[in-house]
This record gives sequence, C-alpha cells and structure tokens, in this order.
Amino acid sequence: MLQLLDSSNIGETWSNFLVTPILEYTDCVLAGNLPNTKSNVGDIISFNYKVVDIFSSGIFCDIGGLPKTKIEVTDLFEIK
Repeated sequence: MLQLLDSSNIGETWSNFLVTPILEYTDCVLAGNLPNTKSNVGDIISFNYKVVDIFSSGIFCDIGGLPKTKIEVTDLFEIK
C-alpha cells in the first residue's frame, strides 16, 4: 500500500485498524512490485506510474481491506 502525496486524487482513503487510535490515510493505492532500495515504512519516493486493473507480473493476494485502486510503478527517481 502506498499513500500518494501528489496524486490528483486517484487513490482512496484507507484506514489502519491495526493501531489504536485507528489512523486514516488519504490518496492510497495498492502498488505492484517496487525496488528493494526504498521499501521501509515511511520512506518518501518519487516515481511515474500507470493505473491498472490487474498487475502484469508477480503474485499478489487481494483479500480485501487494502485499497482497490492498483498502480504499477514505471520509473523510480531519487530525490537529492
């Protein structure tokens, strides 16, 4: 799950019910495979993406509770 900070409102509000109090995040999407270099919770990354109905590669479990909007990252950029 990614929260898009400059998203043009493509995502949806997602609630984290695993913490108390429950936290809500806006503009959230379910993302396909991301490079391991930026995979820590809270990392800020810049990327280009495309909205998809299903992921083109990988095995993903979509059991519910996650955002329904899906994206695939096409380019990843480092902020310097």
